Amino acid sequence: MRRADRTLEAWYALGALGALSIATPFLARGLGLEVDVPRRTEVVDHVVPGVVVLAASTLALFAAMRERSGLDGALLGCAAACMLSGLFELTTHVPLLADAARGDVGWDAALFMSAAGPVILVISFRLLWLEMSR
Repeated sequence: MRRADRTLEAWYALGALGALSIATPFLARGLGLEVDVPRRTEVVDHVVPGVVVLAASTLALFAAMRERSGLDGALLGCAAACMLSGLFELTTHVPLLADAARGDVGWDAALFMSAAGPVILVISFRLLWLEMSR
């Protein structure tokens, strides 16, 4: 598989993860995996970074499918935005994992709510590294 194909797949994966991040609090509620936080906290911790990742990955896919000349900065910016969103989502869920370790929250809910952030961070860091090495 060519490097460009793997890069496109990574951008598609980030878009899907952004959508999953947006849906996580609502899916968790439907599955009975609720945590005791205000709805605005769920919006800040999931919906905002998810929208950023979804928008950045969509922009990157449009940019990657076009002629590359002059678009390297756009792809670099999209990867950086996704990486920062993943880092934000990861760090905002560390207290939730600590609550699970103390037994205040179930591990199933804590891991479900925390799953997207690290994956977004790793994939977007890889894309950022690839864009910086071109």
